[in-house]
Amino acid sequence: MTAYALTIHQPWAWAIVAGHKPVENRKWIPPREFVGQWLFIHAGKTLDMPAVEKVRAEVGGPALLNPERDLATGAILGCARYVGTATEDPQFRVPGVEVSDPEPHLESPWYVGPFGWVLATPVKFKDPVPARGMQKLWKPREDVLAECREQWRQSR
Repeated sequence: MTAYALTIHQPWAWAIVAGHKPVENRKWIPPREFVGQWLFIHAGKTLDMPAVEKVRAEVGGPALLNPERDLATGAILGCARYVGTATEDPQFRVPGVEVSDPEPHLESPWYVGPFGWVLATPVKFKDPVPARGMQKLWKPREDVLAECREQWRQSR
């Protein structure tokens, strides 16, 4: 398992690890060697309350997303495998990074671009792992990484 994390605002981080949001939108593409690697999903301290209703509408209602229960912040919630990127603009498609069939991802209600990171095999940790996030891809501290690996083993 890779030792990189990505900080995402809530409720989007929850939607990814819960298996509802297979596309994360970014303005940049990760390195080619990152394709196929596991990515820890970190919920930043920002809670976008207006987005909670949008996520609820996409996933099927309030019963599936309870802010008090599901929207931990300042913690790694789980992980997902980065399988490639989808983008609408052919000039930005990178061989070896662009998914083989981008259309389903571009048509997803979750895609807004410019680069949709396609995520698969999400694992939601039983217990969030407290951690301080950073911008871009970042490496968790060794103690946080050890706890994430333990949560990953318990949650699969």
